Amino acid sequence: MEIRSHMVLVNIYKTPSTTKKITRAYYFSLIEHLKRILKNPTISSKLYFGPGIFSETNEEFWHGNIWAESPLFGQSKIHTLKGEFTCGDFVYYSTLNGIKYGRIRSFIMVKNILKVQIQRLLTFDKIPSYFKSREQSRNANKKLWLLEESTLLIIDISNLINQCTIWLEDTNILPLQYEFSIAEIIYKFNNRWKICDINLRH
Repeated sequence: MEIRSHMVLVNIYKTPSTTKKITRAYYFSLIEHLKRILKNPTISSKLYFGPGIFSETNEEFWHGNIWAESPLFGQSKIHTLKGEFTCGDFVYYSTLNGIKYGRIRSFIMVKNILKVQIQRLLTFDKIPSYFKSREQSRNANKKLWLLEESTLLIIDISNLINQCTIWLEDTNILPLQYEFSIAEIIYKFNNRWKICDINLRH
């Protein structure tokens, strides 16, 4: 691997009088170093490149949501007979209780089968009753609520039906056409349901 060098200025404040004001610094290319590692068959055979893997106990980096939800590490899209689905898409999906709404958070491997992690979206009739104010009930058939949960729903890819056009009301761009809008987030804190504005999402 090639070692390169260049001259750098030295801050001589509080240094011995013999210190030079300029010296040579040596460095190597990090990209070249990574290429050498990946070409090493002893090491490369032990590296993992693929979708996040669901695990009850997170022991590897690819067991967590950071890997699964990152386009740099995990799988960011899939192609099915129903079309292409991408992480972040709002979708319709089927359950035993009918058609539901959600947002694709990631694609993960569960017992060697690729599945979908979904963040659920609630319709007006499914939100806690003490949030059902007159203001919330206005145009309720055109509104959904983003549900934040510590454990995401996992569904089969075959349960995905189609994309759904949804306007997050904290964005400045209003779609010309949309099926639903989301203005609030519902979450649980200290075992109690709370609600906050969509612009507090992270």
